[in-house]
Amino acid sequence: ASSRMPSSRAWTPATRPRTPALRLLPLLTSRERGRRSSLLRYVLHAALVATASASCSVNASCVVARRGKGQCAPVTPRCARPCGAYHVHMRGTGGKWVGEQLLNHLYYREETAFVIEGSSLRSAKATREAYACARLGSCLHLTILRHPVDRVISRYWFEGRWGLFKKPVKDEEISFGDWLRQKRVIHAGHRNERLWSVTSELYTKTLAGVVVDKHLQLSFVHLETAKEWLDAAFPLITEWLSSPHTARALGRRLCFADGSGKPPIHVPKRRAAGGHTSRRPASWLPDVDDLELLWSDNRHDLQLYDYATKLVGKRFADASLGPLPQTPPTQSAAAYREWLAARAT
Repeated sequence: ASSRMPSSRAWTPATRPRTPALRLLPLLTSRERGRRSSLLRYVLHAALVATASASCSVNASCVVARRGKGQCAPVTPRCARPCGAYHVHMRGTGGKWVGEQLLNHLYYREETAFVIEGSSLRSAKATREAYACARLGSCLHLTILRHPVDRVISRYWFEGRWGLFKKPVKDEEISFGDWLRQKRVIHAGHRNERLWSVTSELYTKTLAGVVVDKHLQLSFVHLETAKEWLDAAFPLITEWLSSPHTARALGRRLCFADGSGKPPIHVPKRRAAGGHTSRRPASWLPDVDDLELLWSDNRHDLQLYDYATKLVGKRFADASLGPLPQTPPTQSAAAYREWLAARAT
């Protein structure tokens, strides 16, 4: 692959830029500000100092993942690769591929690459690892968003039909509607920053840094906080991960050549997982009532996903590559079900 950098930019600065330290933690709610303001003020100040004073002494050339096979991704000449990566992994969005087949070939896990999964950005681990990444000198914050309703349906087919970590048993399959309602009851009992196998508002809860309790009511403020995090970060869209636009944007931002239209990373051949559309039975479409319930449960995430597709679409736009693929509809559950039906045929 050629190492020549394309002339046009695939990534532009955020429309509402924030300092690296302010990206570490979401905004505080008024109820929490009093008891946590001193600690958070100290963390933010320390991160600002660390970011300003640290120099990038790692990833000067390239690294190879310590586990598994794969080729190294050398740094493109005259390109400054971020010293570290802070990956907010939303389950069911393709984050595993990005971690194993991309970041593991550019960084060392827990040393220069940090992954947050299953908790909001208010958790102790998220705060600690954001600070550790900022100390490296330059830290790329990234996450992946998939159509939120599509993500939940995929989780059911991938791991929900027989319960998490359980082997398939004939005639004991849980229906999608029953599974969804079971999850809603379980999530109602969640506490603190833990977010695992969540079917409602995963993106907004994670990026807004909520502390979950039975009284939690997401609002416009949480949604705007999540948008601000995306503005200052490097978000990706699941439906566009295999597009040449994403390959080129990643190549420019992470400093590897993308002359072939794909990252120079070895991708092993794998069978389609149980959640893949091609592995589902012919009558897999969810009932209208179940879909309406799921749509209502994710109204903020649907707005956030729509915002993210517009944001990333502007950043990744490249006339030489043509238009980006269409994403699933977000305007109504009915339109989305029509889109599902078209895919199933």
